[in-house]
Amino acid sequence: MKLKPVQTYPAALLKGRVTGELHIALTDYTAYYRETTGRAIEIWPLVVQILQQFLDADRDFQAWRRRTQNGPSEAGERGRWYSKIKLHITCDRSPYHFG
Repeated sequence: MKLKPVQTYPAALLKGRVTGELHIALTDYTAYYRETTGRAIEIWPLVVQILQQFLDADRDFQAWRRRTQNGPSEAGERGRWYSKIKLHITCDRSPYHFG
């Protein structure tokens, strides 16, 4: 069989702060998205989609992931904590935040 087993991971909590400038740009992008597609989108789903497309398009990152998936011990260790991680990001002290 050429298909690999489907791997599912539980959703992870992602919290963070962004600069005021980034918040304005993201808000503007939601308006651009609505104007272009005819559908409204909230900021958080937009951010998730942007991040996913960024990671999917990064060929060097994808190659690194394939190399280390079953390679170095760090990648093997990932399985132990990866599903339990809560990621916290702080970019600055602006009042704008998502999560």
